[in-house]
Amino acid sequence: MRKFACITAVGIWEDHKCLFKNRDRNYKPNIRIYHELVNGTEVLYLKDEVTGWCEGMNQYGIGIINSALAVGLDEKEKELTKKDVDGKTLRDGKRMLAALGKKDLEEALATIQTHDKGLRGHTIVADPATTYALEATWEGHDYHARKLSQKCNHVRTNHGIYHNGAGYTPKDGENYLSSLARRDQAQKALRGIDKIKDIAPAIYGKRKKDLADALNMVKLTDDMRTRSQAVMDLDALEMLLYILPGESKYLGYENKLPKGRDPKLSLKVFEYTPIKDGDFEVKSRKANADASRVASLHTAAKLPLQAFVAGLEGPRRFDESKLPRGKLKIKNSTLPDKPRGAFWTSSVDGNTTDWIDWCQSEMPHWVGEEAALFEPKGGAKILWIRSDKDFDEVWETYGRSGAAEGWAPDHDDDKVLDWEAIAKDYDAVTCPTGGCIYGWDAESTAWLNMNALKFVRVVDIDKKCAVIPPGTEEWERRYYPDARSLRLAAGFKSKIAKGD
Repeated sequence: MRKFACITAVGIWEDHKCLFKNRDRNYKPNIRIYHELVNGTEVLYLKDEVTGWCEGMNQYGIGIINSALAVGLDEKEKELTKKDVDGKTLRDGKRMLAALGKKDLEEALATIQTHDKGLRGHTIVADPATTYALEATWEGHDYHARKLSQKCNHVRTNHGIYHNGAGYTPKDGENYLSSLARRDQAQKALRGIDKIKDIAPAIYGKRKKDLADALNMVKLTDDMRTRSQAVMDLDALEMLLYILPGESKYLGYENKLPKGRDPKLSLKVFEYTPIKDGDFEVKSRKANADASRVASLHTAAKLPLQAFVAGLEGPRRFDESKLPRGKLKIKNSTLPDKPRGAFWTSSVDGNTTDWIDWCQSEMPHWVGEEAALFEPKGGAKILWIRSDKDFDEVWETYGRSGAAEGWAPDHDDDKVLDWEAIAKDYDAVTCPTGGCIYGWDAESTAWLNMNALKFVRVVDIDKKCAVIPPGTEEWERRYYPDARSLRLAAGFKSKIAKGD
């Protein structure tokens, strides 16, 4: 089914003209904030690096936001996510930037309607003194431009106001009702606040108990989710960006202004915590806290010799013919937080590994008769997560919200990782201490790309039978036939190279 959803609004708060955008998409965007000159005008704008979409504000207090009216637009956008468009600015983004490069509101308004055949949908073009609403589609609805009153707030969603056949119409049933409901709820929520800092949180926190309810302003349905929010204060020349937990990948802020230029526009970035029992927090974060810290984690140390232990799932001996090849098909999971489809190893230290030692005390029957040894190849891109701080840094770029995805965490923090996204950027993820990621009990490495590993040889696992202690419960006795002293083959030793 073809669907789209966004909320845009304009109004006066604290005597400042502000624009608001609730951005919904049926894919996970990669968001970056750019600060640069466009036709000599300073512009601060949000760019979706997946589709090239842009919107923002300029140094003259002109801000532009848009919500879709073309049925099927987001389905076409979703197709773009399958193509190599990362980093490119596509047509609508270019139209938006061309208008933001103007010094005068009337010029910006004209550019939106004429540059490369114009930008369609609901477009709000405003400066501190004046607001225009534009409405147009590619389906025969030419531009209707109207100057809006400064005395009240105005909200647009995804149905036509001046063109009856634009966007969702009564024949679209639930989609039309959702557009009406989201508009009415947003108008009510925004009327009830006084502070600029409360604009976006007022929308984020207003939910029905059923998070997947299509009438929610913040959408968390299977085919559409709210990914980010932005507030533009046109008087203070400041943008406030809000990141929803796990819904987008924030790539950071890129200042492309000429060296030495004193910027007139500013940015603040916030992130929400997941809503629990109706409560949530809004946390400030560094605007430039992008992937650079995460990228540095893969250069910290070299992994030593690795061992894959047969027996947990499948044959008790290693079968090289069944070794997976190439880049693996990785899927997300939540309980535990592990990449489904990864190839697992643990670092060899002497004649054992952390995994073998853990199994010896917890699950000895998981260890088979053989272990396969692998050497990580030079140049392998390995993401190291050594601590809770490392995890939080990684989660900022590759995070998901378990609660938002409908599962009830049995631990205090529902932060989980987007393994599918990590697999696009890394060959492996290693947790050298165990416990830094929920469900990782021992030092181990999840390999996402087998091209980063070199097979060395197979070694036997020596086992010495243990005596069942007196008084052992019946349910425990099933473990003891394999409750043994587990070691790699006699005479085999390798010293582990611990990372700093």
